[in-house]
Parts: sequence; C-alpha cells; structure tokens
Amino acid sequence: TYIASDVTASTTWTAAGSPYVIQADVDVLDNSVLTIQAGVTVAFDGAYIFETVDGSAIVAAGTEADPILFTSNAPTPAPGDWRWLQVHGGTPSSFTHCIFEYGEYGLRPNSAAPTISHCTVRHCSSSGIFVAGASPVITYCDIHHCRDGIAVSHNSSAPTVNFCNIHDNTHWNVYVMAFAAPLVVIDMENNWWGTADPEAIAQEINDSLDHADLYATIDFEPWAGAVPAVSLSWSGLKALFGR
Repeated sequence: TYIASDVTASTTWTAAGSPYVIQADVDVLDNSVLTIQAGVTVAFDGAYIFETVDGSAIVAAGTEADPILFTSNAPTPAPGDWRWLQVHGGTPSSFTHCIFEYGEYGLRPNSAAPTISHCTVRHCSSSGIFVAGASPVITYCDIHHCRDGIAVSHNSSAPTVNFCNIHDNTHWNVYVMAFAAPLVVIDMENNWWGTADPEAIAQEINDSLDHADLYATIDFEPWAGAVPAVSLSWSGLKALFGR
C-alpha cells in the first residue's frame, strides 16, 4: 500500500495491506487515530517524516511474535535513509512491540506523553529516541547502535526510562542538552547499560556531571543486568534485583 498523502480520518493499517510504503511527508491530522496492527511493515521510500498533529494519535500494537517494523525501503538499508516518526500533543500515542531502524531518528516525542514499551530502536544516524519537551514512559526497550541512544532536550522534558537495554551507541547512551536552572533529576533507573561498572555507565551519559551549565542529572542507580525485553512477573523482578 503506497502512502503519499496525509491521514485525515481514523483508520487502521492492516497486516493484509502491509507493507505500507511512505512516499512523502505524512501527517496524521484532524484528531484522527491511526491504528497499526501487529505484523505491519512501514517502509520509507526516502527522507520523509511521519508525524501526528492537531490532537491526533498513533496506536501501534505489535506482539512479540508479530512486531511492527518501521524501516527503510532501500534495497540496502543504511542509517539515515528516512527522517523520523514524531508524535505531538495531548492525545497519547502508544507503541508496543515495534522496531524502529535506519532512520535519522527513530521516534521523536515532542510535547507529548506516549507510552513506548517492548520496542527495539537501532541503526539510527542521530538519536534512537529524541525527547523534546515531552514526557514519554519508556519501558522494556532495547536501544542500540545509534549515534545517541536517547537524547533529552529542554526543561519541559520529563521522560521515565526503566527496565531497558541501552548500549553500544557510538556517541552517548544518553545525551542531555539545553536544560537551564533549576536542576532536575531524570529517572532512568533499573536499566542495563552494557556494563556493570558505574564509572563506565557514567562515561556514556552526557548530563550535569559533565557540564556546569547543564541542569539535568540522569539517575541511573540502581542499574540492572541485561533486562529481557518482555514483561517480568513480580517474582521475576525480585529474582533479577535480589530482593
């Protein structure tokens, strides 16, 4: 299914219609909800942006067996082949069991509060997830092999990131920028950072400990061993963290 115009009414992208090939910048408009079914592939034919505006939302509900894939449509995909998926505004979007790969960015919450769970974000030429004045809840995700794993910009950003694997990114695992006083603390506890050495974890995070004029600190303690990208039972959590 070729997509070259905006989504202006609530609709569902189905596995039967997959792949959906994006051939232009596409907005989800007019308070519409775009539902994306498990097993759908959304493939970008070039450097396009896919975003929600005007109170609209995307609900992308994959499963462990049938994730939703946002990827390049190039024969040989490479980081930066497409731009990003961006969600705006007060209507909450959600992404479960999705894979974002080969974008400039993967997912950009902008003045929004989406839930992002059990997702993989990889091979992005800039940040895997770029948080701009937003408050996403990010859990059980695997974010790796991007330039920056997660970037957080501006004082109005208040993400929570828990029970994720954030590792093997080439610039920073977490890159904080443009935070003015007063100092805030961002909850990124109970994640796996590719190492159990707290000094090594801190060296891959750019925050107030690196720059005196940057007023945001990443709270990564306690950290975890490798966190499976599936929900854990309470007994599983106690076993993982020893309590």
